[in-house]
Amino acid sequence: MSIVEQIMNVTSPTSEKQRPPKSRKGKKHLESIAPQWEEPPKGLLVINGHQTSQQVKNVLADLSRLKKPHCRQLRKKNNILPFETGGEASLEFLCKKNDCSHFILGNHTKKRPHNLILGRLYDFHLLDMFELGVVDYKGLDEFEMAKQLKSQLKPLVCFVGDFDSDDTTRKLKNLFLDLFHDFEDRQLSLEQLDNVFVISLYHDRTISFQNFMIRLKKSDTYLPRVALEEAGPCIRFSLRRSRLAADDLWKQATKRPKQGKSKKNVTMQPILGRQVGRIHVGRQKLDKLIIKKQRALKSKEFE
Repeated sequence: MSIVEQIMNVTSPTSEKQRPPKSRKGKKHLESIAPQWEEPPKGLLVINGHQTSQQVKNVLADLSRLKKPHCRQLRKKNNILPFETGGEASLEFLCKKNDCSHFILGNHTKKRPHNLILGRLYDFHLLDMFELGVVDYKGLDEFEMAKQLKSQLKPLVCFVGDFDSDDTTRKLKNLFLDLFHDFEDRQLSLEQLDNVFVISLYHDRTISFQNFMIRLKKSDTYLPRVALEEAGPCIRFSLRRSRLAADDLWKQATKRPKQGKSKKNVTMQPILGRQVGRIHVGRQKLDKLIIKKQRALKSKEFE
């Protein structure tokens, strides 16, 4: 049996049925890997192909820096061809081993120079992936503002262009959102928003990726004036091949569990930011209330 067949047998969802837990620790582990209403940040696995150009290595290093600390990079070369038949087995094995749901694979060939493959997994099995070619690149080292980037970014993602024109660009937009979606805050202050990623789609099917830092400057009103300063990287991609998920698999992957019932009579104070609960008590009959009689409260009888 070949190595690919062994990996496929290990990672096959039908090879081993899920047994019910026998302990409390096992039950908590199954609950942690089950679908949740608000998913934690997903990990990104950066992989070098069997042949990689220096430009692709720089692009992988810059993208992994933007994704930190939820990123793992493999330095060794890996002969992985996901678009070939059976080529996704070793990729699924590496993602499961490193506990990552997203991956970026970089390689360089004569037929497809400066190539990047972006994709994601569902239940550690390939869901969809897209092949992008690096047309133009300007790295972080060429921008002075790159030195002021934080170690963990909370970016806004802005899309420019008609991404909803077809199913491929629509799913690619969803992949970018899923890749840089690291926080789920309902209320944010302006000081927490430090970066914005601008992803643009052009008529010739090329895509540009730009990173800007948000600066709050003084203005004549009580609201600050927002200014954007480019911090890099600046990358221009060409959309090549893609493999989309089947409709039934996509529906299963995007299914969200039922949200728990909200607590009644519980409100949130907007100023203090804490929960306040109200308890409704029925009307009490104080005339029939039984209390302990004290000797000091007894009335003295006068002769």
